[in-house]
Amino acid sequence: MTTTAYERHLDRAHSLMSRRVRSGAAGLSGEIRSAPVTSSTLRALRSEVAATLARQHAPFAEAFGDALQQAYLEFTRPPAAKTPGQWLDLGAFEIMDESRIQEEIEVAQVVQILNEHCTVELRRLIKFEGALRRHEGVRVAASPIGPPCLARALWTASEGLDIAAPVRAELVRCVARWLAPRLSELYAAVRQAGFADASHLEADRATDASDDAASVTPPTGFDVTRPGALFELMDLDEQRPVFAASTAHATLERIADTQPMPLEGDDARIPDLIHSHREELAALQDATSSRLGVALIGHLFVQIVADPALSNEAREWLARLQPVVVRLAAQDATLLQSHRHPAWALVNRIVTTMSVDKGAPPPEFTQWLADSMAQVAADPSTATFQAAIDRLTHWQRKQAQRRLTSASVEGALELLQRNASQEELVAQAKARLQRKLDSAHPPSQTRRFILTLWSLVVAQEWTTLPAEARRNSPAMDTAVDVIWSTDKARSRADAPTLVAMVPELVERVTAGMALVKLSDAMKKAWLDQIAAIHLHAMRRPLGEEAIAGPVTVDLELDDELPPPPPPPAASAPPDTSSPLASLQIGDSVSLQLNGEWADLQLLWTSENGYFLLFAGNDGESRSFTRKALDKMVAQGLLRTADASSALQRAGDKIIRGRQ
Repeated sequence: MTTTAYERHLDRAHSLMSRRVRSGAAGLSGEIRSAPVTSSTLRALRSEVAATLARQHAPFAEAFGDALQQAYLEFTRPPAAKTPGQWLDLGAFEIMDESRIQEEIEVAQVVQILNEHCTVELRRLIKFEGALRRHEGVRVAASPIGPPCLARALWTASEGLDIAAPVRAELVRCVARWLAPRLSELYAAVRQAGFADASHLEADRATDASDDAASVTPPTGFDVTRPGALFELMDLDEQRPVFAASTAHATLERIADTQPMPLEGDDARIPDLIHSHREELAALQDATSSRLGVALIGHLFVQIVADPALSNEAREWLARLQPVVVRLAAQDATLLQSHRHPAWALVNRIVTTMSVDKGAPPPEFTQWLADSMAQVAADPSTATFQAAIDRLTHWQRKQAQRRLTSASVEGALELLQRNASQEELVAQAKARLQRKLDSAHPPSQTRRFILTLWSLVVAQEWTTLPAEARRNSPAMDTAVDVIWSTDKARSRADAPTLVAMVPELVERVTAGMALVKLSDAMKKAWLDQIAAIHLHAMRRPLGEEAIAGPVTVDLELDDELPPPPPPPAASAPPDTSSPLASLQIGDSVSLQLNGEWADLQLLWTSENGYFLLFAGNDGESRSFTRKALDKMVAQGLLRTADASSALQRAGDKIIRGRQ
């Protein structure tokens, strides 16, 4: 099937989804108003949501269609070539703090809402799209109209509605709740239309029946990180698979002296009987436990290897590792006591690194794996397994150091280091700038520029000023001008003022960026983005009237200095249960960004641990504050990539098999 067929499929999907959202948004305000709500706060929030949709449902639906179209392009077109030294992803220079990470949490929650009813039809749609793209050698693991893309499109569409953050979040959730029960029908309609266009795929319909089984797997309650969790899988019920496997080839014989005997309670033979068979009974108990342990390890490996995301090469390595782990279990009882045992760490490193979607692993990893496998096979001891993990950790740290000096990461690291060196002043500047932003409605790019970069410029300027002079600092005035000039509703009211102020404003912004010694490439990237926002603000769409009323450039929006910070509280002890507690340079985490899981490697942390710099598989950097990551952990949106994932999934599968 040609690419044209896939493009026709996406065109149909875009038309159907956009039309449904457009028709739904038009009537959704009435449904929101009529829905019973007990909380007065939520009632007020939804009242504002309903009023917003009643006024702006058309631009919202149009923006949704545009965002969805952009998502399709990302799926079908290769990324644009990056000219060395001239291409910058400004998102890589954004420091994601608690307020910014809240957007990621909102998108993730919308993904969960959209996922509630459509699992079976979504799986069928992805299978169909995979058939359309099979000739291209493209393995389709997600759909451009899947819940993550829809959630991002809804969130992007809400950006231009000029509403407060809580109202925006509730609006997107309301639309998602309306759309979720309709997704199965929409996915089925898109797929059926595709079958009509690609008749030779008709045979794939025969397999649809196998997809009807409920694919939403309820939580088992099994937590592999809980002490003794693996022992819970060794159920001694003879009907259970672990016990049955452990005794299948070794029938336990009864011991004659342990049969019921007509002995009196004070019979002198009782103590001697117990003593004479103590060792035999202990050996019997140990043999049973040993067989149960071997059987459990076998079942865990069966479930781990069955993961469809694993490459064939990974399955071969795991098959070779299983007998070694069994030999180790015979001499080290701690293997089944903790998910952190080096043997399970080795298993998880193989599983998380050698998946189908990640392509071929680095040659250094393959060499480490071959050497480690030879060593643990020759000496299956805990120390040998631990030595293998230590060697990999050392290599990962060296890899992180190499990535830290790359051009795509160096600028972000410098920005983070400057923030860390002036952390207190930057925090005060951000607090004041945030109030300025909350008083207006600039686009998200302006918000990120002000909070990521300009807060650092303000803090740098404040270091040269006495405290009483910071109220009217030039950098703060420049921030207000940038906010006003990029606020479409305000600046369009007085286009001549905007045109007149832009040249001088650009000079002030350029001087501010020079103050923090930004590279020429980064200066140009930021200025190009601001210029694009100004151009958009100056172009009033056909038919849009100028805003009536007096024109003012408001430089006094909430211009009070923040109160002095409270005295620092005693630092709380680190949360040892958090995945962040034991994170070291070179380690990897999985984090939900834009509603999808992404693997990131830790490259750098500030001395106080407040700022962390990661890099993804695409080579681009991502910067976070510790509080932002703690927020993600609390929402279940961050997990260590290789701490317990394979073992957790295997344990869940075993328990589901028994239910």
